[in-house]
Amino acid sequence: MVQDSSSKALRSGGLAKATGVSPDTIRPYERIGARPRASRTDSGYRVYPASAVERVLVVQTALRIGFTLSELADVLKARDAGGAPCRCVYHRPRKA
Repeated sequence: MVQDSSSKALRSGGLAKATGVSPDTIRPYERIGARPRASRTDSGYRVYPASAVERVLVVQTALRIGFTLSELADVLKARDAGGAPCRCVYHRPRKA
């Protein structure tokens, strides 16, 4: 269940709890580019904006319908840059 986190930043554990995944699931999303890099506290903890909850849920949904992280990273990077990634999605090879 998604918690209302619209007014606060989240650490990895809080983001994981809000989205129902583990912190170990979230880190590769950042590494491959499916979500923007998190800022860090002085002690090195990742800090995510509240909008990261929606992004993780989008990634989880896309993975369930068959996208790979690599494909999804390309689509989301295009969207984040202000582009229209519809062509990327439409021309994506279909899996049997």
